[in-house]
Amino acid sequence: MILKHDGITVDFFNKFPKDIRKVLLYLSGGADSALILYLLSKLNVEIFPLHGYEVAQPELDSITAVQSVVDWIRSASPDAIIHNPFIYPMQQGDQTKYYYLKPARKYFEQRHGVHHIIFGTSQGMDEDPRPIDHVGSMAGEALSNITWNDILVPWKSVDKKFIAAQYNKFELKQLSDITNSCIISTEEPCRECWWCKERYWAFGSYDGGIQ
Repeated sequence: MILKHDGITVDFFNKFPKDIRKVLLYLSGGADSALILYLLSKLNVEIFPLHGYEVAQPELDSITAVQSVVDWIRSASPDAIIHNPFIYPMQQGDQTKYYYLKPARKYFEQRHGVHHIIFGTSQGMDEDPRPIDHVGSMAGEALSNITWNDILVPWKSVDKKFIAAQYNKFELKQLSDITNSCIISTEEPCRECWWCKERYWAFGSYDGGIQ
C-alpha cells in the first residue's frame, strides 16, 4: 500500500513491520489520525485507539467524533481488530499530548503488551507553522527526522494536502465529513482557529464538508 501525491511517496503502510502485532493509535477525531486508522484496518494488526480530551473544554465533543470514526471504519473493515476507544482525560497546560499520554501508554504496555504508539501529526501549512502538537512543538525538518523506535509517525514528512489526496483516492468523503478538526466550536466549525484554516487549505471545506 504505497501512497503517492504530487511527487511525494509514503511507503509506511507498505513496509509496516510484520513483527508489530499490536499498536496504540492516538485518535484525535481529526482527518489525519482517522485516515491512519482506516489504512491500519487493512493490515493484520490489533488496534487500540486512544483519545485524550481536554477536561478544561467540556463543550468540545471530540469523543463523539472519535466514536463515529471507529464505528465507520469497523463497518468498512469488518475483519479488522479495532478495540473500543480508550478515553483519557488531560489537564490543559504547557506540556504536549505526548507527555500527558505517558501514563496511558504505560498502562497499555503493561496490560496488553502494546509497545508502539502511532501519532497522526503532519507538517503544517506552507509558511504557517504547526502549533505545539502531540510530539512536541515539532514541524518541518524536526518532525520529518523523528526516528524514535516506539513512536511511529506516518505523516511526518507530508502535509494535509497529501492526506486530502488520499481521502479522494480511497473515496472516503463520508469518513472525512465525520472527522472534527476545529478546536473551538461544537455545532459548526469556527473557521478561525489554525486547525480550521488548515482543513480548508487542504480539503477546500471545513468540518462536515461545510464551505
